[in-house]
Amino acid sequence: MRRTWPRREDWGQTLAPLPVKSGNVTVLYAIESFLASQGPQGRNVEKNTHHGFEVLLLKRLIPFCQHRGYEQINELDSLDVTTKFVESWMNLQLTRNGKNEVPPLEPLPLADTTKKRQNWNVYGSFSGIAMIGDG
Repeated sequence: MRRTWPRREDWGQTLAPLPVKSGNVTVLYAIESFLASQGPQGRNVEKNTHHGFEVLLLKRLIPFCQHRGYEQINELDSLDVTTKFVESWMNLQLTRNGKNEVPPLEPLPLADTTKKRQNWNVYGSFSGIAMIGDG
């Protein structure tokens, strides 16, 4: 008979690990875990890279999920939801040029070139890791 958890008794664990059920991973937990894994205690990515993760996940993904009522990470696992998420991206730096401009009353959509260049690879990294944790 093959042992499912070889040598667990050696390190003091006598109970089988609790299974992670699909759908139990919340969006907030996945984001917190991902950001922690990229920080100094994890991969220790460059400061600008980590900032890009924070902008995408904290300033774009969380508000999107709150607005649509998504709480579980597996709710984001569809082409329709992903497409709507990307379409929801707005310009977060409305007065970046520093010309004392008055910000527009309505949010401006993020330019398509900026979406492609800045955020899509970051979201791909996050969603790949988050979906592994969900399975």
